Amino acid sequence: MRVAFVGFVITLLSISVVGCTKESPKGGPGKDVVKEEKKTKVEVAPGEGEVRREEKTTTEVGTDRDTTFSIKDPGTVSLNQGESKSVTININRGRKFDQAVKLSFKPDEGIKVESPTATVPGKENKVEVTVRAEPTATFGTHSVEVTGTPDTGSPTSLKFAVEVKEKKK
Repeated sequence: MRVAFVGFVITLLSISVVGCTKESPKGGPGKDVVKEEKKTKVEVAPGEGEVRREEKTTTEVGTDRDTTFSIKDPGTVSLNQGESKSVTININRGRKFDQAVKLSFKPDEGIKVESPTATVPGKENKVEVTVRAEPTATFGTHSVEVTGTPDTGSPTSLKFAVEVKEKKK
């Protein structure tokens, strides 16, 4: 009994330290940091002979996090067969990212997102969609892949879980 309790406490501590929130990789125009190479010629004092050499330097250009976004995992959606639920899809915006993000959904067989696309307007952070388990959906865990595409820049995607249970009679 004591061992089980200690295991439970360790699990709770690891959740609080690591956190439960999952997010997609970054997307948007700042996703890819551009690298620029410069060649510099260096001269040594003439008393020692003239020596020239080239150096390559790599500099990161642009801002990464300020112009990106990510999709937050809404957590597991629990549905009975034939049931629908409203799900909030949130995005995390960088300080300078104010573009609209078009969301598209790719559910597993037996799961349906009532609208195959939705848009999070510029400067807003969330949109509601309806997820449905078909009456014939198999029991167990399914997933829905959501892809966010900004007006400019790279898309990103995330899968969230849909748990289907037997319809209550």
